[in-house]
Amino acid sequence: GSGYGNDSIGMYFSNSAPPSPGGTMITATPQIASTVVVTDTNWIEVTGTFVAAGGEKFLTIGVFTADPNLAITPTGAPGIAAKYMLDDVCLFEGCTILPVELVEFDAIRVQDDARLTWATASEVNTDEFIIQRATNDSNFKDIASVEAAGQSQALLSYSYLDVKPPIGYNYYRLKQVDLDGLYEFSEIRAVQFDNTNIDLFPNPSTEMVQIVSSNEDVILDVVVYDEIGRIVKQIEIDQLNQKVELDIFDLENGCYYFKVSTDKEKSVLIRFFKN
Repeated sequence: GSGYGNDSIGMYFSNSAPPSPGGTMITATPQIASTVVVTDTNWIEVTGTFVAAGGEKFLTIGVFTADPNLAITPTGAPGIAAKYMLDDVCLFEGCTILPVELVEFDAIRVQDDARLTWATASEVNTDEFIIQRATNDSNFKDIASVEAAGQSQALLSYSYLDVKPPIGYNYYRLKQVDLDGLYEFSEIRAVQFDNTNIDLFPNPSTEMVQIVSSNEDVILDVVVYDEIGRIVKQIEIDQLNQKVELDIFDLENGCYYFKVSTDKEKSVLIRFFKN
């Protein structure tokens, strides 16, 4: 190698450009810095974050601290140069980065109840998930709290069952709270509860079940999900009817959810046990 190197490489963000060093160290304190010696045979990653005060327009990269083991060589000397590569620069304006990465949130009707499920890809210093419900789209009230994992870098699943919510539209959201008291709201999910009366019997059953609509709704199709949400059976009804008989002999013993859709653009989720 050439024998040249740099020490104390740093990044300085400022409203105005600092004075030209003229053969001396830059007279500023970098917000991001490294103390590793960089030679012409290696690359060194200098990374970090800082909170901007506002108005920053200049980024200065260079050496900010004197090292008695290194001598300053004036810039412009023949054959001497330093190369920098800027990568993965992210700016966040006017917001707080919260420690929960929510990857899924859903709310579905299960007979007379609402079943909420959500999943996180990672959690840092999380405290709790507060479930909120509203019967209009703005007046939310706390109805329950689910303890969070605290620390996790794995996919985690949560659930909550809201038993017999009011008739009509019910709106749900999560209030994700960390240990410092900071919080963020999830997107809103809606579940409708009306007087649609669709029954499945016998429940439990071994071989056959009947699905009956006791009003004028015509059953169009039935989708069967296992306990973790995978589709295991899907039936399109050929003859429009208010009563459907289904063979469930091929299902293994366990818990399932039957999603029944009607011609009135309604769907009901019914919990079923195969034995």
